[in-house]
Order: sequence, then structure tokens, then C-alpha cells
Amino acid sequence: LSSVVMAIKAVDRDEGRNGYIEYILAPNPTIPFTLGSVDGLLRVSGRLDRELKSSYTLTVTARDRGEPPRATQTQISVKILDEN
Repeated sequence: LSSVVMAIKAVDRDEGRNGYIEYILAPNPTIPFTLGSVDGLLRVSGRLDRELKSSYTLTVTARDRGEPPRATQTQISVKILDEN
């Protein structure tokens, strides 16, 4: 558990506070993943079993700290491979 699946990276060319990016994974109690709000690391946080679910679609938001804050969303597909 807690293995890193991937690193998500957004770029904001603003300086200072406005250039700080926060990563948010859309809440869903059925997905076994967490996303680091500062480092953007997507990690496994629960049991994966390809026999029960072979793929997940995650919605990730990257938001800056501007006034007003700007944000963008993307969907990420995670395919689970069979351990055997």
C-alpha cells in the first residue's frame, strides 16, 4: 500500500502566492487512491483487485492561489493489471 502510481504536475507562470498549485482529487469513497495536495503524487491507498474492478477514472483539479483562484480539471484513467 501507499505505492506511488504517478506524479501529477501543473505549471503556473505567476510568481509568489499566485503561482502556488494545489492538487485535489474529486471525492469518491470507492476509489483506493489519494493525491498529495502539495506534491501531486497519486498513491494507492487501498486494496486493488483486477477481478473486482479493472480500471478507475479519477478527476483531478489543479488550482492556484490567485485572486480569484484559477483552476483546471482533467480525468486520469488507471488500468489495473493482473498480478498473476
